Amino acid sequence: MKERSVANKNLRPNTYIYASVLNACAFTFGTDETKSEALSIAIDTFKECQQRNDVVYGTFIKACNILMDTDDIRRIPMIETSFLQGRKRGEISDFVLLELFSSLSSRHYKELLGHDMDGLLSVQDVPRSWSRNVAKR
Repeated sequence: MKERSVANKNLRPNTYIYASVLNACAFTFGTDETKSEALSIAIDTFKECQQRNDVVYGTFIKACNILMDTDDIRRIPMIETSFLQGRKRGEISDFVLLELFSSLSSRHYKELLGHDMDGLLSVQDVPRSWSRNVAKR
């Protein structure tokens, strides 16, 4: 698509294409080498996607959670950084919060969200500015 979009701007990948690639990466199973390749693709795709939405942020967090070992020192910083970028851009949805909750320890989750509540939070539990740009579905 990227190569063909040089000649035809209508073929330029959009947010939905990027989210689909991230989702395919997140559900890649197999050898460590296969999962490592899928993680590399997910990271490159996330970096390339300039028009991110909550689905892109949540799916990237899911990919990091599934494809990275819990002891991988890059895992937590990558998840936190993507969440903080999404929060800054107002793209935090219940989907992002669910993937974050699934990916982090309770302590990390509470620290990152600045909340003392136990369990999964919803967008009603966090400042409105975090979700100000999430499209209503």
